[in-house]
This record gives sequence, C-alpha cells and structure tokens, in this order.
Amino acid sequence: MMCEIPIPPSANRLWRMFGSRMHKSKHYVEWLEHCSWLLKQTMNPAANYPVSVTVTIHGGKGWTRARDIDNVLKPCLDLLREAGILAEDKVDYVTEVTAIYIPPTSKKSEATCFVEVGD
Repeated sequence: MMCEIPIPPSANRLWRMFGSRMHKSKHYVEWLEHCSWLLKQTMNPAANYPVSVTVTIHGGKGWTRARDIDNVLKPCLDLLREAGILAEDKVDYVTEVTAIYIPPTSKKSEATCFVEVGD
C-alpha cells in the first residue's frame, strides 16, 4: 500500500509551547487532517502485523537539502495512526522504518513524499 502526500513538517516543528503546556502546532494539525483524508481514500488498514514503513522523498521545491531526513519519519508514523492504517507505531506493530531520499531530476521539480506500508 502506497500513497503520495505533501512533504511532512519536520519533527522539530510538530509541537509548540503555550504557557506551560505542549500542543501540536497549527501546521502539523492541518497537515495531519489533510493527509489523513488522502490516506483513507487510497490505503486500507494494515491487516497483518508487524509491518514495515518506507517514506520516500523525491527532492525538489519544498524540500531543503539541509533538512535531516529522519525528521520525516515521526510525522509519517503519526499520520498512519491518525488515518487508521496502523493500530499503533510500537514495535509490536512496526518493526522497520526506512527513509529514502531521491534527488530532483530538474531544478523545476516539486518535492513529493510517498508513504508505503508493507508486510
């Protein structure tokens, strides 16, 4: 099962402080809501556990080469849970998480992200 989604926010920008309380950032909440809808349209809940998750970034506009690739993993796993594709992201459910970066093919390319869940 694979789905194309907008580039996830960096794990460094998922949470914000308001007074003494932590909450999800507005951008993160909006991204989760939009992408959750996309995943529900194209992917079915995982039937067998454990699974592997692969996040593939095709570089381009919307992705900075200075960004840490591992910062896409947390929001993507959270998204899979939010959309009901994964019951949990604990090791009983997910035993492998891979991030792949593919450089852009031209200077005009837009960055894209693909999330895949496999057995």
